[in-house]
Amino acid sequence: LFAEYKTEAIRDLYLNVGTYVNYNTQYGWQVFPGIDAAYLFMNQFKASFNVGSSQRLPTYTDLYLTQPKNVGNVNLIPENAWQFEFALRYFTNNTYVQGGYFKRRINNFIDWVSDNPDLIFQAQNLGENKIDGINLSAGYKYAIHTNSKLNIDASYNYQNPTTKIYDPGITSRYVLESLKHQAILRLDYSYDNVNIGWANRFIKRELNNPYFISDMKLGYSFPQCKVYGSVNNIFNASYAEAGTILLPKRWVSIGVKWRLY
Repeated sequence: LFAEYKTEAIRDLYLNVGTYVNYNTQYGWQVFPGIDAAYLFMNQFKASFNVGSSQRLPTYTDLYLTQPKNVGNVNLIPENAWQFEFALRYFTNNTYVQGGYFKRRINNFIDWVSDNPDLIFQAQNLGENKIDGINLSAGYKYAIHTNSKLNIDASYNYQNPTTKIYDPGITSRYVLESLKHQAILRLDYSYDNVNIGWANRFIKRELNNPYFISDMKLGYSFPQCKVYGSVNNIFNASYAEAGTILLPKRWVSIGVKWRLY
C-alpha cells in the first residue's frame, strides 16, 4: 500500500510526504515513511532535504548460493535503513553547481564475510552499518556558435562507511569493495553532425588500489542512421569492480544505429 501527499500551496516550496506499507508472509507487517522538501529562492538557488526509510530483502543468492568459496544463509533477515540528505544547488541557463551531505544508517546489515584462512564467504546479518558522505557536482554548457556546442560535467563523491561488528579475524567483502572516492569528468562536443564524447573517472575503494578509467566515443549522424566508434579504458588500466575478477582492459568497438521511421 502506497500513500502520498504532494503540495505546492506555499510559494516556491515543494513538499512530498509519503509512506509504504508492506506485508510479507515471511517477515510480517512493515511501514516505511519518508519526506521530501525543496525550496527555491533568489531565482537561482534551490535547497532540498529528504529523509526516509527503506528495506532490502535477502536475495536468492544471499539465501541459497552454494559455491566452493561462497555459501548462502537461509536464516538471513531483511536490512532496514534510514537515510538523510541535504543539498544546495545554484543554476542558470547554462551553468549549475551543487553540493550535498548524506547519511545512512543500516540495521541487520547483510554482508558476505569470512572467518577462516581459506576465505570461504557466507552471507550474514552483522548489526549496524553507517555511511556518511558528501557529493559535489558542476556543469557548464557553452554554445561556441550556432552549430557547435560544448558540455562539461564534473562530480566528486566521498563516502565514509563505519561498522560496529567486525572482529579482527573477520574479512568483510563489503569493507574490501566499498567506495571511498569517486571523481568523474565528462566532456561532450558536437559540431553539425559530428559528436565527440570523453568520459574519465577516478575510483578509490576502501582497501583496494585506486584506478583511473578513460573512455572516448566518436559519432557521425546521417539522416536515418548514426555510425560511431569508441575506445574504452584508453590507458589500459587493470581493475576490478567487485571480487577479484578483473574487468576488460582497452577495447574498441564500432557500430551503426539505423532509424526505420
